[in-house]
Amino acid sequence: IARAAGARTVVTEHLPMVPPLWKRAAIKRVAYRALDLAVTMTHANAHYLREWQGVPAHRVRVVANGVPRAFGATREQGMTRRWELGLRDSRVAVVYLGNILPHKGLRRLLEALARCANRDRIHLVVIGDGPDEAACRQLAVDRGLAGNVLFLGRRADGETAEFLAAGDVLALPSTIEGMPYVLLEAMAS
Repeated sequence: IARAAGARTVVTEHLPMVPPLWKRAAIKRVAYRALDLAVTMTHANAHYLREWQGVPAHRVRVVANGVPRAFGATREQGMTRRWELGLRDSRVAVVYLGNILPHKGLRRLLEALARCANRDRIHLVVIGDGPDEAACRQLAVDRGLAGNVLFLGRRADGETAEFLAAGDVLALPSTIEGMPYVLLEAMAS
């Protein structure tokens, strides 16, 4: 439709490796042939666009995700957040920051924490929300982790740097990602 109207067509594809439903795949494959440009954030994704989605190589561009150079919080801001979270001892603070969806892997992280020999020393801070949140909260209770897991809900972008600074470890248990911002933000922190 866009091409018929004389408009240029550009798509940003984050997860081209996800096998779509066959009907959606067929429509996508036809539509992608009419694209002027397909933008993705990794060279691996560019490969999937070419090989799986049939986008001609000359119509694929990689624009890597990034975070501002000044991203991050000070050590003092991180320590303040630790204090607010009740982490005044030597417990390890593991931060999960993201949507709470089945493929993001929070259930798997909770199961792993339940199996840790030293789980009383580990405090999981969950920042985010989503349709799998209630199930994850119940799983934490069922596995005896209620005192080790703190669900904080969605937070403002400005606060996430402080929570990353408060943590000792970022957990990214997702089964499928492109180049997630949270990983870049954690490295910048």
